[in-house]
Amino acid sequence: MAPMARVYAALGTNLGDKVANLENALAMLTQTVGPVEATSRLYTTAPQYVEDQPAFLNIVARLRTELKPKELLGAFKTVEREIGRTPSLRWGPRLIDVDILLYDDLDLKTDTEEGPLIVPHERIAERDFVLAPLCDLAPDLVHPVLKQSMQK
Repeated sequence: MAPMARVYAALGTNLGDKVANLENALAMLTQTVGPVEATSRLYTTAPQYVEDQPAFLNIVARLRTELKPKELLGAFKTVEREIGRTPSLRWGPRLIDVDILLYDDLDLKTDTEEGPLIVPHERIAERDFVLAPLCDLAPDLVHPVLKQSMQK
């Protein structure tokens, strides 16, 4: 049995029944990726980049998985599709968004069938809607590339 990686994932939604979207995504992740060890509290946040859309509901989940990063990205995209996400405007409204924030202490930039895979997520430091819930779960966590605390 391969050792299980610790993964932090960001989940966000701003369409439909937002709480149900997050609950469904977490249940699907548990079934397909591995156990969800913990989740942050829920955060309601204003949209960034494309502001003319509903507010988002965001959380961060800490998971354990045997999947490799590319497999994990594929699993996250499958969860998004199964919940009903369709290709749309970048940073636009969505039923669900699931992103890999951290995968152990991995530093990775590669291309996949699902698109680019960059771990740690390249915009962690500029997104309070990710940093605040991440700090709920791991206040002493250090960014593996920047070597800085996630706390602002």
